[in-house]
Amino acid sequence: MKHEQSADITVIIGNPPYNVGQQNENDNNKNRRYDFIDKRIKATYARDSKATLNTKLYDAYVKFFRWATDRLHGRDGIVCFVSNNSFIDQIAFDSMRKHIFNDFTMIYHLDLHGNVRKNPKLSGTTHNVFGIQVGVGITIAIRNANHESKQLQYHRVNENWTRLEKCNYLSQVMTITGVDWKILKPDDNNNWITEGMRADFDTFLQIGSKSAKSDKSIISDGKYSVNPIPVG
Repeated sequence: MKHEQSADITVIIGNPPYNVGQQNENDNNKNRRYDFIDKRIKATYARDSKATLNTKLYDAYVKFFRWATDRLHGRDGIVCFVSNNSFIDQIAFDSMRKHIFNDFTMIYHLDLHGNVRKNPKLSGTTHNVFGIQVGVGITIAIRNANHESKQLQYHRVNENWTRLEKCNYLSQVMTITGVDWKILKPDDNNNWITEGMRADFDTFLQIGSKSAKSDKSIISDGKYSVNPIPVG
């Protein structure tokens, strides 16, 4: 065991479990607590997130990403996971996207869709490669000191493809060189997929904020009131 833990691992491949949304207590498949990894997530993914709710950052597959990245110990290497793909575009994962992009020099993500909760027209047993309710993706994250610049490449298959069509596609492309990748450029808010987003959104007048909600001085008799502006 000590020998394995001290080995210079440079390639980590896996299919982490994704069970953050367990609804049935009888499933007995709740997320385990891993104090060290949970602290690492709190200090990285959760700390830098702008999302109000970050409980999803403690899903098992996210813990695997954090553990695998740390396990490289800063060395060049590869992390390849087949996992829940919610981190690609959901707000709660903004900081996770930021850290992954900073931690690796080349990132590939093959989006296999299949999120039934996001698109109720889909069927998990028909459209998802694993017959489950959440979307699935294949991520290959490479750290190579010889890469002159960082690059994020993305490809999504047809959302309406059946499970069989997706599996046939994977068997045809075989390797990353067989995929028609699209280069993505993350924006200042760590969004990877910016298609359809308005670049001028951040210039709009803010109508609410965490600091305003927590400021008790603007609440009077249970109702919001405007603080008087000092004159002179």
